Amino acid sequence: MTVLKEPPERKGGDKLQAAGDAAERQMAFYLRRAFGDTPDVFVINDLRLVEDGDAAQIDHLVLHVAGAVLIESKSVTQKVKVNTRGEWARWWDGQWRGMPSPIIQARQQAEFLRSYLQKRRASLRDKVLAGFVQAGFKNFDMQVLVAVSDNGIIERGGKELASEAMKADQVTESVEAILGRQRKAAGLGTLLFGKANDVRPSVRPEELERVINLLLAEDTHSALKKGSGNAVPTQDPWGFGVAKAAIPPAPTPAPTSAPTPAPTPAPEPPAGPVCKKCASPRLFIKFGKFGYYWKCQDCAGNTAIDKTAPDGSQGTLRKQGAAFYLSYGDGLEVLFHTNDSIPT
Repeated sequence: MTVLKEPPERKGGDKLQAAGDAAERQMAFYLRRAFGDTPDVFVINDLRLVEDGDAAQIDHLVLHVAGAVLIESKSVTQKVKVNTRGEWARWWDGQWRGMPSPIIQARQQAEFLRSYLQKRRASLRDKVLAGFVQAGFKNFDMQVLVAVSDNGIIERGGKELASEAMKADQVTESVEAILGRQRKAAGLGTLLFGKANDVRPSVRPEELERVINLLLAEDTHSALKKGSGNAVPTQDPWGFGVAKAAIPPAPTPAPTSAPTPAPTPAPEPPAGPVCKKCASPRLFIKFGKFGYYWKCQDCAGNTAIDKTAPDGSQGTLRKQGAAFYLSYGDGLEVLFHTNDSIPT
């Protein structure tokens, strides 16, 4: 499943909020139906990022190695119109009322996201050109679309006006066309500039995995972080589970006047991660459909990797040969694990 986060089920709120939430859930349904079984396309719904007192609320983000598509959902119960100057208006309470352009909003969110990733490029992307140049996101293609509720009407002052805006049920077809163009451009860029050049508009699968981990960790709308009644908790979004060693409690002595022998000390848990299925510490790191995870040498079970950095933040993993490094903060990096022995 490549839908990494669903819109939350919020409780309370006014009618406008409820209508907006319904529009987001409708669009999320279409995206899940279109890309839920596509292994190389990832969807994050209801993503909110904060940086230097500014914030971006991205209703729907579609990611793959060759680019991204940001989708702004708009609840329209009646109709909206766009004039030849690109100005938007909504029919509300029997009259036309001006409204901000959702296309401009989506473009601003795309630039926020690009800047957000660019500032963290050292921990997200590898160095290129023999390790002398830090790759970034300046050429990573980001397109925007606006999804209007299926029961709404869009009036345009011309056929080509606001072409990014469409009914929600038409969006996935446009997303697929954009993904095709992005893949074609990425292939041409690789052909012209080579795999190691930062001009290449695509990212590697392991770099995309780092981007996804960062966005999910930094999302301020994450149900895992909020822990409130306003969202459905998204337990274990990667599907591997969380490995925690259980420490048996010390036995309670029976009430008696006779001397009681000292209880047997509880066994110490293994240092480091253990398999969630058999508790074996004999693990190695493997890369799969959803990124890096622990693989057990004893029972072949899968266990999620805890990427908490020394400073308490969520880091990202970088592979170099058999060694894995945890990157965090402003380019800081520590050795995380070495696959010394992997069964063949």
